[in-house]
Formats: sequence, C-alpha cells, structure tokens
Amino acid sequence: MSELQNAPAYMAPVPSGLRRPWPLSLWGAVVLLALLVLLARIFIGTALGVDESTLDSIARLSLIFVPVLWFGALIEALRAPDWLWKQAGQNKGLYVALIVILVLLGSVLYILIARRSLQAVAKSTPSN
Repeated sequence: MSELQNAPAYMAPVPSGLRRPWPLSLWGAVVLLALLVLLARIFIGTALGVDESTLDSIARLSLIFVPVLWFGALIEALRAPDWLWKQAGQNKGLYVALIVILVLLGSVLYILIARRSLQAVAKSTPSN
C-alpha cells in the first residue's frame, strides 16, 4: 500500500468503471442469456417442440448480447492501469488474450476472477 502512496502524481487514477461497475447481475444476465440460448438451441428446442422461428429469434438476440459482453470486458480490462493489475496480483496480458481468443469464456473468466480482484484493490486504494 505504501507503494501507491508514494506513486508519482502523473499515475493514472483508477477508472470510474472499476469503482462503480455495472452490477454483476447485469453481466450475469448477459452470460446466462447467451448460455441459455445455446442450450435451448442445441438440446431443448427440438425436444419440447419449440417453433424453429422462435429459437432463431432468441439466437439473433444472443448475437447482440455476446458481443456487448465481449466488448465491455475487453474495454474494461484495457482501461485498468497496469499498477492496479499488479497490485491485484493478476496478469493483464493474459486476461486480454483470453478475452480476445476465447470471447465468451474469456469474458466470463475476466468478470469472475480478475475483475473482482481489481475491484477489491480499487476500493482499498485511497482516491487522489
């Protein structure tokens, strides 16, 4: 903590998105919707006799929510300063690579693991 107190004045402040993030329920709802769409499309749709056009409409909605989740996670991960990642004990490059390569899974991993650590450090860091 003393390292942060002695930090130079030009050091980037903690992004406001980490202090007042989207509620996890919103992130959870987006992820849950995407996963439910995939499960419904693959397993449940034909077994329950759900109309194919209904499943296609749900699938189209997921085409909106998954990129929003991906883009939001990527931007948030990139905006967090390197010192915050270091203080949180997380690897920024690893999580950015996971988000870019694994898209949905990488975004979920970032939200559930790294983001929580970043938020904890951001809350414990005194603001300038």
